[in-house]
Amino acid sequence: MIRILLCSALTAGLVFVTARPAAADYPSALVLDTGYATGPPQWIPWINLPNLEDSLWIFGSVSEANAPFDDLLPPPPYELTYVFEQYACVWSVHGEDLICSTTDIAIFDLGSVRVYLDTTPDADLADPASFRDGTLVLVATAHPLQLFTEEHCINGIRYVQRAVMAFTGGAWFSRVSREGVGFTAGNLGEFRGDVPASIAALGYIGQSTSRVDILVPTAVVPTTWGRIKALYR
Repeated sequence: MIRILLCSALTAGLVFVTARPAAADYPSALVLDTGYATGPPQWIPWINLPNLEDSLWIFGSVSEANAPFDDLLPPPPYELTYVFEQYACVWSVHGEDLICSTTDIAIFDLGSVRVYLDTTPDADLADPASFRDGTLVLVATAHPLQLFTEEHCINGIRYVQRAVMAFTGGAWFSRVSREGVGFTAGNLGEFRGDVPASIAALGYIGQSTSRVDILVPTAVVPTTWGRIKALYR
């Protein structure tokens, strides 16, 4: 294991700063099952692009809550739901090269991701408010929310959803923060436009499937030279 050692000379003597080994990260801490997006009816992903300031909300259920949350779940029945809320389109573009690939990109911002725990399961896409009627357990910024598709003449087509998250609150905030500062996480998955007809009839225009990988920061603490020598006595 590599340990980084930084030192600075002060009038009182030498002070060393050591980087302790990072606590374990939490890959797939949350697995977000297929959720469905509301948006402007003129946007049909990925046939065309959204306009500036077009809104985007995504409603869905969390299919897995792993460490560091797994011991916080109550006995069944319960439901864990998520909402990407109050996003607005800040940029969209269609691009292509003359040889092999085309790309459509839509960037959304200004919103947040919220996770709710409800012990009376009732989430129903016909009633989006039912995804938000439980206890708010996690709040995170996730920006920018990048949605894009790339069609390549050799590798085929891929759909991507990604964002950098920062936790800011919720009943489980202590599990994803240190000294009041929330951890960073990555949201990675797919955003597609193929919505079942019965769900499209409710006003949904896209579907999202993704996961949340949490990064635990390395704790760095100042240590005197005397304390370092004492470790080896």
